[in-house]
This record gives sequence, C-alpha cells and structure tokens, in this order.
Amino acid sequence: MLTGEEPISAPFELLLCKPRTPAAARRLWRIIHYVPDMTDAELEVRPYRDSDEPAVVALWERLFPDARAWNQPAAYIRRKLAVQRELFLVGALDGRAVATVLAGYDGVRGWVYHLAVAPEHRRHGYGRIMMAAAEERLRALGCPKINLQIMRTNAEVVRFYERLGYAVEDRVSMGRALG
Repeated sequence: MLTGEEPISAPFELLLCKPRTPAAARRLWRIIHYVPDMTDAELEVRPYRDSDEPAVVALWERLFPDARAWNQPAAYIRRKLAVQRELFLVGALDGRAVATVLAGYDGVRGWVYHLAVAPEHRRHGYGRIMMAAAEERLRALGCPKINLQIMRTNAEVVRFYERLGYAVEDRVSMGRALG
C-alpha cells in the first residue's frame, strides 16, 4: 500500500498498488503522469564554473533580494567554492546559468541550499532536474537523508518540495551568526 511517503523514484511495483489515502492517490498520479515538455530546451546540469559568477550573482540577487549579510552572493559563492565545490551545480541553457543548487554533506546529513530557477524558465521541470542532480551526488557520497530550510511564508516552495517527496518535520530551526 502507498502511504504518500514513498520516494519520487518509486519502483514499478508501487504502481500496481492501491493507494490508501487521497494524498497517496494524488502523489501516485503525479509520479505516473509527470512527463517533461520535450519541446523545452535541454538543461545542462554541470558544476559551477568561475565564468558563471555574473549570471549566478544576478539570479540570486533577483530571487533572494533580502539576503542577510552572510548570504551576499559573491561572498556566498567564494565560501562554497572552498568546501565541496563539486556540490555547487548550475543549470545552463545555451551556456548561460539559469538555475542553481548547492548541496553539502557532513557525514551525517545532506543539506540543500539556493535551489533557484530564473522566473522566465520556471514550469519546465528545471527545479526538479536540479534537485535530482543534487540528490544523486549526495547519494553517491553515502548521504542517508537530506534537510533543507524554507521561509515559513513561502507556501509555493513548500508545495514544490512536497511534490518531490519531502515532508515538513516537527523541528525548530535555530541559527547563530559567527562573524
């Protein structure tokens, strides 16, 4: 039986099961019927290159305009390039960065940060593609679980991640600036 908690890459056998809840039925329908629009330009997912910096900074400034001092794009990029550079991914169309995702793994859990898709390129499955690429790389490192944080007021993004199989957990997120 489906519970609605199955990963998005549910095996074929799950498709033969009868969902127990309406939520599980909706999730199964989305898994079965998701077909990317093949007329869209193909997104090239690759590691960040130094030449991507102007496009990535511009993208993040558009999408994260209220970034805190420690999250200013150029500084954020420099810090990420110093640690697990290979987990800084760019989605490019015709060589230009239109999407990003950063991941990290500390040996216990993986984290995903700054999934971003330029607004004019949304609704083409690029966010899903970028997340799949980050998950694949974390899985290859032996990562058993991924965490991410979303602003409480960003319900649309919460729904996006729920469609990918993520669930809101009963946790309190805390932070402290060190510098």
